Amino acid sequence: MNSPGHRANLLDPASREVGLGYYRRSSDGRGYIAQKFGVDSAYAPVIIENEAPFTLNPNVNLYIYNLTEQIGFAGMGPATQVMISNDVCFTDRAWEPFASHKTWTLEGGQGWRTVYVKTRDALNRTATVSDTIYLGEPLPVQELSDTHLSTTQPYVTLYHLDGGGLPMVQFSLGWIADDTYPTFGRLRGDGERVSDPDAWGGTAYRLLPGRGETSAWVWDTAFIKDTPMTAYIRLKTGSNVSNQEIARVTVKGGGVEYGPRRLRGVDFAAPNQY
Repeated sequence: MNSPGHRANLLDPASREVGLGYYRRSSDGRGYIAQKFGVDSAYAPVIIENEAPFTLNPNVNLYIYNLTEQIGFAGMGPATQVMISNDVCFTDRAWEPFASHKTWTLEGGQGWRTVYVKTRDALNRTATVSDTIYLGEPLPVQELSDTHLSTTQPYVTLYHLDGGGLPMVQFSLGWIADDTYPTFGRLRGDGERVSDPDAWGGTAYRLLPGRGETSAWVWDTAFIKDTPMTAYIRLKTGSNVSNQEIARVTVKGGGVEYGPRRLRGVDFAAPNQY
């Protein structure tokens, strides 16, 4: 702490993870230890009892880092809700308002115990992380490995599937943007942002008739090359009885324009519903 540079790194509030590295020089056997500070903005972890390796009390304290808001359609916003479980499937658990500090009860008995935490942002995008601690003593040091670290997995496992005879399943990256996204805006004509409890983010952009055609757009540059993608747009109209065109949707990417998809009032099942 007497070194200004080292002190600044140790106390930097922007860092929340620590990595350690060790190197032994073969020529003289001298060893070197390096400490690296960083932050994983994509997957905020959960920490049980300040990363204690074991506990004798099944009632533990959790610290849940909130995600740093990310840029791009694939990014997530800050967490608004959280779900906690001792079960990887979150069986019978419910969403609750997000809080970074929570108390939690591990499964009884003795052994390794994993706590799973799922967070959700304002647009219902979710991230799931976990941490593991040993309940009881003595701690089986020989069993310690990186599987007991706070971690998230680079793959998705689906449990208790019942396809009902359906032969296939389709997965989507689930990229989402709404009227609050930084690049969303009115392109021409008249429009305004309005409160809408039925919209995923609580607000929507209303296109107003008047001086000719009205339009809005949103864009991003973080798409994956040579990957088929599908765009879903949530719209609603005040009247669904007109045979006239009331909306037109186009998607541009990679120098190609897809569409337009033209919608009439009668294409909507009901008025004022997405």
